[in-house]
Amino acid sequence: MSNGQQFAQAPYGAFELKRSYQKHMLMGTLISCALPLLVMAVILLVGYIKQMGREEVAVNADAAPVYVDLTQLPPPTIQKTVKKPEIHKEKIELPKIGIPNPVADEEVMEVQVLATNLQKVELSAADLGEGGGTDLYGDNTVVDILDDILPQPDEFVAFDEEPQLLVAPEPTYPEMAKKAGVTGTVWIKVLVDTEGNVRDALIVKESGVNAGFEEAALDAAWERKYRPAMQNNQPVAVWVAYKVRFTLKN
Repeated sequence: MSNGQQFAQAPYGAFELKRSYQKHMLMGTLISCALPLLVMAVILLVGYIKQMGREEVAVNADAAPVYVDLTQLPPPTIQKTVKKPEIHKEKIELPKIGIPNPVADEEVMEVQVLATNLQKVELSAADLGEGGGTDLYGDNTVVDILDDILPQPDEFVAFDEEPQLLVAPEPTYPEMAKKAGVTGTVWIKVLVDTEGNVRDALIVKESGVNAGFEEAALDAAWERKYRPAMQNNQPVAVWVAYKVRFTLKN
């Protein structure tokens, strides 16, 4: 061999390919079978964890009131109307005045006629009775001020200090919804009077499921206690809207 260098080459052919082919085929088969089994095991494990987490039930009711723009809310589905009391008016007969007989001018005497106290009261009562709203007869006196003080659900009332929630009992989770694992959200609007008590409550937006969430939220709303809203250092009655979330938690 002349000045060149001789390099030895390792033989590599069909025999070497067939020898490694079986090992690679086995590894690919095992991986393709194990991957679907792993995915199914993860799905079953996640479902089992969620099922165990529903055994403990908790109700989440927002403690702080939420003030919303009433124009953006849907019309109320349940609304209580207060019937105004009927005021019975007693017809008062005015004193009868006779027609004077004509006499000669020489016989005319200037006489000043003064109304008696009874006639003054009857005339005053007749004037007030025509306007309506007040009856002046003892126990039948009715002063219609309820509607003037308490605003309507869609009426805006300005205030300097918003009402502060003092007592907020948690609604009872409906047993039917608890067994079925159903959750929901209900919007409630309550009328807080000048003493901080709830005078009226209605549903603004239902949960959308017939599971008893609305009744439970209304029952709890009547037990709420507030510090009344203030306007010019005077308490005023206002409507407060808030939402109640019924959820199942771990």
